[in-house]
Amino acid sequence: MKHRLLYVPILFLFLLSFVDCAKKGAPTGGKKDSIPPIIVKSSPENYSTSFTGNEIKITFDEYIKLKDLQKELIVSPPLKYTPQITPLNASKTLKIKILDTLEDNTTYSFNFGNSITDNNEGNVYEYFKYVFSTGTFIDSLKLSGKVKDAQFIFQSVWTVLVDEFGEENLRFPKEIFWLNGAPGAGKGTNTDFIMKFRDLTAPPVVVSSLLESPEARQMINAGMLVGDREVVEIILRKLLEPIFQSGAVVDGFPRTKVQVECVKLLFNKLVDLRNNYADTLFAQYLKKPHFHIVVLFVDEKESVRRQLYRGEQSRIHNEEVRESGDGELMEVRPTDLDPVAALNRYRTFKEKTYGALKDLRAIFFYHFINAHGTLDEVRARIDKELRYQGS
Repeated sequence: MKHRLLYVPILFLFLLSFVDCAKKGAPTGGKKDSIPPIIVKSSPENYSTSFTGNEIKITFDEYIKLKDLQKELIVSPPLKYTPQITPLNASKTLKIKILDTLEDNTTYSFNFGNSITDNNEGNVYEYFKYVFSTGTFIDSLKLSGKVKDAQFIFQSVWTVLVDEFGEENLRFPKEIFWLNGAPGAGKGTNTDFIMKFRDLTAPPVVVSSLLESPEARQMINAGMLVGDREVVEIILRKLLEPIFQSGAVVDGFPRTKVQVECVKLLFNKLVDLRNNYADTLFAQYLKKPHFHIVVLFVDEKESVRRQLYRGEQSRIHNEEVRESGDGELMEVRPTDLDPVAALNRYRTFKEKTYGALKDLRAIFFYHFINAHGTLDEVRARIDKELRYQGS
């Protein structure tokens, strides 16, 4: 019996050393996974045509989860009823249940933004897009169109503003004049007149100046491009300043199809905000929006003539300032000194900006103003146009 008792501490020490070795030899788990999920199967296949079902299944090579789906998902064209999308918990299969009756011969796109991640490390499957058509072909023009781009841009900016300020605190001006015009048409010259006519006291929001703001310079200095998304965010942040609550003039926006679509989306959001908070204390701050599109127009010949005249006058003025040492130098645009560059600037406006702005005629107050003639003649037309459509 005594011999057996002697073996007990020896056995205990042996087991303890084994456990200690096991701890030291525990695996580290290897290199951290940085690869996003991979799609192994879609049913129906992505970019299918003649779609007739109401359910889509997309299988991945690992477990996934959905993050901020309501903020990230964009369905184009929009559906009346929000589709049911699962999993709510980790799964290898993403399911889309369509609750609407789909239109015939229509291409639909589900863009998931950054909502799909793997379950373990959170690696993002960026901007996964599932596309199908109820017709016999995919409408590539709609698929790659500016509407889709604008939806992504606007929604990302809106989400940032909601997270930062709170939805109920997004109090934009009750009246916004989106001012545009051909080069040399006199936007800058007539901005004050328009503001006085509408009793607007806040300074105009000049987009070209905003791009020289500390916020824009910070982006540029960080190596970022100031594209449509950045411009939209800078403008919307500016318009949230309390000084613009009664109204604002935005000089030089929108200029592209994407920017035009963002103006439409902003209007719709403001209408939704007003409706959502109609029976709350916030209703008094969320007014019905009034958007005016103001376009000052001159023809090609007059535009080039005015640009070159402006350049010559600025050059003469600056020479006098340098000689006398008195006064301030005026900015001279390179296009105001070169007839070819001036012509190209006008044609860019005509083909891109003017064409895009025409899409807003059927939606908002649209003030197309002939800017030929003397300053008094142009202002008389502005007065008549704003008085007529504003009544």
